[in-house]
Amino acid sequence: MKKIPSLLIRSSLLVTLLLAQASVTLAAPAEDATPGQSTQQAEDRPFILPFAEPPGPDTWLLGQTYGNTVGAYFNRNTTYRYSGGIHFGIDLSAPCGTEIVAIADGVVALVDATAYGSLPHNLIIDHPQLG
Repeated sequence: MKKIPSLLIRSSLLVTLLLAQASVTLAAPAEDATPGQSTQQAEDRPFILPFAEPPGPDTWLLGQTYGNTVGAYFNRNTTYRYSGGIHFGIDLSAPCGTEIVAIADGVVALVDATAYGSLPHNLIIDHPQLG
């Protein structure tokens, strides 16, 4: 069995947590914000959400806001075997044809690599700013 480097696991977990925090931060209304302040705060964030459109029922939704599902638990030795039985991703739902963007500048490292994700499609992007 191929082991996943701990740096990749930590980086994936960090990206997942940052995405979750960003979705909560963007969903919360700004309090005491001046018109130019929210734009400046958005520019200071190191990551963005992975879709060009804002969230909504006709664009995209966060499909799973918590840890492993029951299905992930039962598939821990098959679907998630390369990650020690743990689902390190974040599930986002969007209609076919929805434009997807990277959450930060980076370099595409792997495409459809089943050792680092489940089928049918996955994309591994190296974000050098993570270290």
